[in-house]
Amino acid sequence: MGDRQTLSTGGGSPMTCNPAPVDGNHDVVRASREEWKLLLARDRERMSSYERIEMEQDVEGRNRLAGISPSVTTKMGMKNLRRELLRMRKEYETAHSQLNVNKEHPQPQTGNHNPAEVAPDGLQLERSVEQCHSLTRIYSILTTESVIKNDEILLRFLLADRLNAEKAARRLVEYHSMTVELFGDSVLSRPIMLGDLNRQERKLLESGWIQLLLTRDATGRRIMTVDEAGAADPSNIKHKLKVFMYVFQVAAMDSDTQKMGLHLILHRLFNADSPTGTVDEDAWVVDANERQMFRRFFACAPVRCSTIHINTPSPDKWVRILPSVIQMLGTDERGRIRFHEGSITACHQEMEAYGVPAEWMPMTSTGRRKLNEHKLWLKIQKGREMAMQKGQNVEIVECPRLNDILLTKTRRASSHPGNQKLRQVLEDRYEERYVAHPMKKQSITSQVADQLEEKLQARFLVKNKESFWVPADRNIVLDKLGNSFRFVPRLKPKSDSTPSSPVKETMVFQASEADLKPAAKPSSGDKSYGSTEASSSQQDSSDSRAMSPGPGPTHSERPPF
Repeated sequence: MGDRQTLSTGGGSPMTCNPAPVDGNHDVVRASREEWKLLLARDRERMSSYERIEMEQDVEGRNRLAGISPSVTTKMGMKNLRRELLRMRKEYETAHSQLNVNKEHPQPQTGNHNPAEVAPDGLQLERSVEQCHSLTRIYSILTTESVIKNDEILLRFLLADRLNAEKAARRLVEYHSMTVELFGDSVLSRPIMLGDLNRQERKLLESGWIQLLLTRDATGRRIMTVDEAGAADPSNIKHKLKVFMYVFQVAAMDSDTQKMGLHLILHRLFNADSPTGTVDEDAWVVDANERQMFRRFFACAPVRCSTIHINTPSPDKWVRILPSVIQMLGTDERGRIRFHEGSITACHQEMEAYGVPAEWMPMTSTGRRKLNEHKLWLKIQKGREMAMQKGQNVEIVECPRLNDILLTKTRRASSHPGNQKLRQVLEDRYEERYVAHPMKKQSITSQVADQLEEKLQARFLVKNKESFWVPADRNIVLDKLGNSFRFVPRLKPKSDSTPSSPVKETMVFQASEADLKPAAKPSSGDKSYGSTEASSSQQDSSDSRAMSPGPGPTHSERPPF
């Protein structure tokens, strides 16, 4: 660990980075920070001004793709992507044919023979079995109809590279090439499933080493966390990568995640802080094969990481993991990294500034992993895959969007942005519905549901018996909305909680002092007074029923959501 490590910056002179000594030499820490800033500056120099602005907006969750509908991207981007894949297919077909010719009729070696032959898109085709297999595998991918003609898959990779068709084509080919290497040819025609993971990989997934949270950050991005404590065994690199690819594939199925990217949070990277509190010096050294494989994966993942947070307990550990981080991530990913130093609680508090409340983090202040929501996530994947195998079309909403409305009585649902928008709409339409005819009330309730679904793209969600979010039936939605109007007076300020009746206001202003005095009690024989009182009482009751929106909520009742 005391040796000086040389880090390639992708061009120009190599960059050196000194791991900090155990005693935490602040001069070395400061020097390493300056080297990190220098590397980022070099990365930014290679970008155009447009690319730099786009990356900064992507880190903040303000990516321009967030408001783009699929129809817009399908019109031009998909057309360009198909054209690029067709071009690559023709070039690789030529290279593949030439390879077969050379196998059948090998050429004699000459003194000036170059052992490396350049294939399309800069791929080096060397005369080796491994690279021959690589070329054959890529050609097989480009000729697989379920890959190159699947609009859902094409759109996924197009959005991952922000509508750059040329980059998206290379990403798609490299990703499927990597999946074939790890899972076999069968995954070209279907998604990766839990059954494709062996016992050790399933155990790693169930341990919560990597978790895709069932909540989103303040901008609507899915949150993924990785906790390396106890998972830094270099012998299971392939297992970790297969689990990584499975979780990323699940995340890429979400349309909003395709546009906005993932919010990735890394804890105790490279086993920097073990659960027992001891530090393993060997854990700081990341195997070169692991660095290469994960760098390759991040470059071809089906969904990009819009921002990457690395939480470290102290500055010296921050510098220790820096060389491995630099070599594992490419130019685009390095500019998205944000380091946080301090205790687990301090790092979680800093994450709140990035739209991730501390209570959502799947880790306690003592470092223990929270697994309740992760177990539910695994249950959702099992239910989804079981329905797929049976040919059933069951729509399960894994993670509600910010505009969705949760029809349940929980604290998280009450603070959900979609539910807050619903309350605002109910308050705006309350007075109109209050004075409306009973038949008109139903029409107003239906208009509120249509307004939320069409203008805000909201979905009304309920939980089924397995605790999965599923779209609610229309009748259930209207019933819930109708009941929720009764709770608007309780939600609004007391000064304007309920609209007053215009008839009763007129009666109050026209009342005289004589009218306010109590009337004399009628005699038992005065039948006309009794009949008049009964008639008046019935009329008041009728007026009250006509103006009242219905029985108000009791103290034991709670709002529907």
